[in-house]
Parts: sequence; C-alpha cells; structure tokens
Amino acid sequence: MKQYLLSIIITILCTCTVYSREAAFYNFQMIGFYYSKKTSEYIIVAHSTDMTTSRLKFDRDNVHVIFETKDGKKSNLIDRNDITIASIGDYVFKGAEKYTLFRFNMIIDNSASIDDNSVSIIENILTTFMQKIPLAFEAQIIKFSETIDMKSGFLKDKKKLIGHINKRMERGQTALHDAIALGLNELKVTSDDNVYFKFMVVFTDGCDNSSEKYKDPNFFISKVQNDCKKYNIPIFVVGVTDNVNQALLKKITQHIGLYEHVNRFDQLDLNKAFDMIANLINDTFIFKIPAVGPAFNDLQVIYMVRKKLSGNTETIQDFVIGNK
Repeated sequence: MKQYLLSIIITILCTCTVYSREAAFYNFQMIGFYYSKKTSEYIIVAHSTDMTTSRLKFDRDNVHVIFETKDGKKSNLIDRNDITIASIGDYVFKGAEKYTLFRFNMIIDNSASIDDNSVSIIENILTTFMQKIPLAFEAQIIKFSETIDMKSGFLKDKKKLIGHINKRMERGQTALHDAIALGLNELKVTSDDNVYFKFMVVFTDGCDNSSEKYKDPNFFISKVQNDCKKYNIPIFVVGVTDNVNQALLKKITQHIGLYEHVNRFDQLDLNKAFDMIANLINDTFIFKIPAVGPAFNDLQVIYMVRKKLSGNTETIQDFVIGNK
C-alpha cells in the first residue's frame, strides 16, 4: 500500500508552485510553503512519501535544516531544538481538539442519480472517514444537487458534522462545478496565519448539468487550478460510476490533489478510496523553521538533513521554494 501511495503522490500530488529546479529527493512531497511575518518563520507543509518518513517511523529528533540561496551559498546548520515539527496524525489524544492544524470541507453529491441504498452506503463511508480524521481540525459539509442544498459552518464537533452528512434532502440534477468553486472560496476566506494545511474532499457520481456560475468547463478548470496552486489547497476527489467526467476531475487535481475512481457503490471499494485520503492526511507534517540567515527573496532551497555519526550531514529532503 505504501509503495502504491508513493507512486500516486510523486506523479499526482505536485508542489504548489512551478519551480525552475526540481527536488532531488522524494522522502517528502511539499504541499505548501509559507512565510509568516508575524512569527518570522518559514512553514512547510509536506506529506511523507516513503516508509522511513511516515508518521510512525520518522526520526524527528535528528532533523536539522540548511538554507541555500539563489547564488548557491549555504547557511549554517539550524538545530533541531529551533525547529517545530507537528504530525497531523498524532493529534488523536484527548484535548487535541483545542488545536486547529488543518481545515477542510467535504463536497457531497446529493443528486437524484444516487438511489436510496447508495445514499446510505456513502453516508456510512463518509461517517467512517470523519471518525478517522485527527482531532485538531475544522471541517465544513456542503451537500449539493442542482443547487447547493446545504452548507454548514466550519465546525470542530464530529457529531454535528456527521449529522450534516446524514441529513437527507430533496435530490435533483448536479451542480458539481458551482459546489466545488463554493468550497474553494469558503476555504480561502476562512484562512488565517495559523492554519497552513487546507484541503477539499469531493464525492460525486456524475457530470455537471446544472451549474449557473461555472457552466463553462474550461473556465471552471482554470479557476480551480489557479486557486489550488495560489492558496495551497489540495483537492481529493472520489468519482463513482462511469457517469463522472473523469477527464475534468483529473485535470482539476493534477497539479495539487488526487483523483480516485470507483466503478460502483461498493462499500469495500469506497472504503479503500477514502482510507487512502485519510492516510495522506495522517502522514502530513507541518515544519516551522526560524527565518534566519538569507533574506526571503534570496532563498532557493531548504535542505532537511540528519546528522551522521561522522559529524557530517546527509539530506532527507530538499524543498525547492524559489526561482533562479
């Protein structure tokens, strides 16, 4: 499973900015990079792509950082004691709910093409998925048919969110484009300096046939791709049946996200798809590094390194964050 995830992430879950130099190491895949003026820190959000850097195996005590500028000069070593490392998947303990390390919304297709039995299956799957999510979050439920049938606020209470997931509503056609665009806008306007990992989970069984604002698929694709890259928002999409527009869903997730196709409303297959998304979330790390040394505009690469017994260092991951 881990090797499968590795190949998926390397080929699909791309970095959030187009860089002139590609990373040489693939132990982590960067999802987002931020500079906080408030705390004078660089923040990297990255997902483990190798078993050795997974949440349960990664040696976080031997993690240090070196900066490289655009002219190739490297900084002194920044010691582990000055670096903050948070693993999303660790936040399952009592009291973890007081933190907000990530924010997401679930965009749920509520159209008439989904029969009552299939509705029950997806409600059970999404309920299980919500129960697996670590506690340091805020989440929103958006259910749509030919209009946006329901939009909750961003909540931390899993019971309330599951109640919204299981709420039945009148079902009609499919305004998929408008629903996804709304979800992106909700994540953008609620973002702040303290929440660096934001993403969207989408479930659908069909093509768009009733959007009003985003009828043009090309306009919609451009909007989603641009917003996702600009605001570092991955989209994880599960499409069910051959009725979905797979080409479109692959396009909106190709730069930052993941598209998973399931042939039918099979509980086992759907569970596997949402388990994959849950694993991606759990193996995501937030690294906070003091912004010392080179100026932000001169920064090209952040090297995450470990110390060897010889006293030398070896690279764990090179995060390319600037253009030459």
